[in-house]
Amino acid sequence: MKRHKRHRSPTPPLELESCQQSKSGFIFSSVDGFKVALRRREGRSPTPVLEARIPAPLETETESLVDNPAHYDDEEDHDPFEDPFDDDEENDNDPFGDEENDSPVDNPAHDGNPFTDDEDDNPFNEDEDNNPFYDDTEQRRLNDLFPDEEQRGAWFEDRLHGRLHPPISSDSDSDPDSDSDSEESPPKKHSTRKCSLRAVLRPGHLPAILNYIRIVQDLARHTTYLIKWWIVNPNLPFPILTKDKITHYVEMINSASARRNTQERVVVDMYMNTFQLQHHGLLYCHQQALYLAESILTNLEVNVQEHMYAKVMEYVNRQLMFKTEVKYLSMDESPEGKTRLEEYRDRVRALKEDIRHGVIDATRLPDERRLARRFLSILPPERLNDNFDLAMDLHKAPEAYVQAYCKLNRFYEAMEYPLFNAVPLRRTHVQSSVHIDTTILHVNILGLPQPREINQEAKSKWDEVLRTDKKIFKKYSGLEFGHSIYTDGVAVSISMQVRRGGVDGRS
Repeated sequence: MKRHKRHRSPTPPLELESCQQSKSGFIFSSVDGFKVALRRREGRSPTPVLEARIPAPLETETESLVDNPAHYDDEEDHDPFEDPFDDDEENDNDPFGDEENDSPVDNPAHDGNPFTDDEDDNPFNEDEDNNPFYDDTEQRRLNDLFPDEEQRGAWFEDRLHGRLHPPISSDSDSDPDSDSDSEESPPKKHSTRKCSLRAVLRPGHLPAILNYIRIVQDLARHTTYLIKWWIVNPNLPFPILTKDKITHYVEMINSASARRNTQERVVVDMYMNTFQLQHHGLLYCHQQALYLAESILTNLEVNVQEHMYAKVMEYVNRQLMFKTEVKYLSMDESPEGKTRLEEYRDRVRALKEDIRHGVIDATRLPDERRLARRFLSILPPERLNDNFDLAMDLHKAPEAYVQAYCKLNRFYEAMEYPLFNAVPLRRTHVQSSVHIDTTILHVNILGLPQPREINQEAKSKWDEVLRTDKKIFKKYSGLEFGHSIYTDGVAVSISMQVRRGGVDGRS
């Protein structure tokens, strides 16, 4: 069943009967017996705020609830509108502690203007002696902004009717004691904007982009497979895994004529013939091969940084059967048994420290010395020195430990321990983002010759492929379109960068 909302009738406006002015605000009395107090809150903007809507006390023929002291425990009269911070005993009938003749109507000194120049009668002047929350910071700021009292009075009147906001600056801008010499954050030099590819792509270019992404994904997948196949093949030497070498591997998988008469060319041909693969023949593949090599090498280095040290410690625990030994020693709850348990843990901990710093202590047990010697044999000898620390060196030069990480995986395989993936592979069929710059746009998307120079004429070809008049390409914060995108065929990340002097480089 559908429920209908109740429609409440709007509250009728109050018919004001009288207005009483005080130093802190106004009191309006309505015909219906209600009183509305408008006062300035301490420490805030001088806008009058509705403080309360208080029903006036009902007078009877016999007595008044306010005037009858029998209703209270004290002998003094209590006013429900009495200001708890008002110390003036003469003004008991005024909820804000005002004098009797303080009404703008009865007092001729006001002349009907609540914004009088008299400091004693101005409702927005605070009494510093009687107000424990007195703060003249805003008043001083307003005096600085409006030296003329007429302008200040007009500003107060506009604020009262909600026609403007107070033009008071923040504390950090106006306070002379604030730290104005604080360093500003450096400007951004690069940023990206993401949107749908179809929203910015002009018709007719989507098939070429999708075909290019498919080829790049295939090259990345087979390059990782080649490296893994090369490592596990016992008849081949360990491959050299640097950015330049991985770039050559990508180029040789792409074209049969690349890097002929080299040792790497022989290994790549063996891989291609073993799995009966065909070369893609992507034109001018060097630019994209650089991007793929950097991505593959980064995955290898991050894998070594994050997991090698933990795998080394796990191998030590498995070789010493640490968990089984601790469980056996924990069965003896006698003081001697607990002592033996602590001694065993200290000995294993010291062995791990020796392996971490690349040393072999002659006082160790034969099995422990053999374990440390076997592990140190896989480390690169050029990295071993007096200040060697494996945990720190893995983060400084992870590329030097890729081969050691692969050999550690062989140790796991020989002992039939659970294996780990030393070389990350591209096995997913979900396409990742591919980098397209000005050179790739000319050669592989538009089918044009490779530009000799990345000038404004070469960059103007982006207007034929993308709708660069869209709002997403507009300049902002000193950044403009960097003539480079990352896309997976569905979404696109538009590169925004600072404009360089003159003609920028290959973006």
